[in-house]
Amino acid sequence: MFGRGHRVSTGEDDRRRDRRFTPQAEASPSPDIRLVDISMLGCCLAFAAPSGLRPGQFVTLRLACLDLANLDRETACEIRAIVRWNENRRVGLEFTRSLPAPLIDAVLDGGGSGIAVAMA
Repeated sequence: MFGRGHRVSTGEDDRRRDRRFTPQAEASPSPDIRLVDISMLGCCLAFAAPSGLRPGQFVTLRLACLDLANLDRETACEIRAIVRWNENRRVGLEFTRSLPAPLIDAVLDGGGSGIAVAMA
């Protein structure tokens, strides 16, 4: 469980409070937004164009993940977050609630694909 088979991001940034995991699948059906990494506390997204998101702004992150009740199909996960930084078309989000390990696994197993971000 929790990040099985997924690469752990070991960046030099000591400010991180939790381990980060990257999806195995680099390709995404949504070429405009890509999940760079995810942890229990937040994630990093890469945008193909400037996102217009500002630090302090609340957003709802919607992405494909495996259905925990039926692992043969995908479902949509909605996660509320606050924008913490926006730099070089990358955006750091902090979740308003810590994500449970099974949900992170479901997101990672879904490849972190089909991402949408909406203003909350």
